[in-house]
Amino acid sequence: MAESCTAGLLGQTLSCCFGAATAFEGGFLTYTKEAKSQMLGVPRDLLRGCTAVHRRVAVSMAEGALARSPGTVSLSVTGVTGDAPDEDGNPIGRVIVGCATAAGTQTIHCEFGRLTPSALNQLAVAAALAFALRQLGDESVSPAF
Repeated sequence: MAESCTAGLLGQTLSCCFGAATAFEGGFLTYTKEAKSQMLGVPRDLLRGCTAVHRRVAVSMAEGALARSPGTVSLSVTGVTGDAPDEDGNPIGRVIVGCATAAGTQTIHCEFGRLTPSALNQLAVAAALAFALRQLGDESVSPAF
């Protein structure tokens, strides 16, 4: 798992689930572009060219986390959940989630709008978890994001 804008909330949420100790390996907290590059191998050129809030960056984050862990599924979350647009002009409420498995990596793009940082982080985590369940074959999950 690779988190940016949620700053650990996704990992904390997963660790509170019943049975987490048998399935949750851990994650990477990569709040800055430099951390994404150093810890996950996200190419600096990609971050400069696309900004940190982009589908290609979410893919690179998820794949980087998967490659650097013993897990079989990796989620990534990147976006703007603070109280101001980011340094590249991405608006408040824009969140990209990636889900990487051996079969490939998929993304979902969410535009939650201008809400409180707490609400945006909670929505980002909910979107990531729902998206992961959907990618892993749980057809009963249909996120409305």
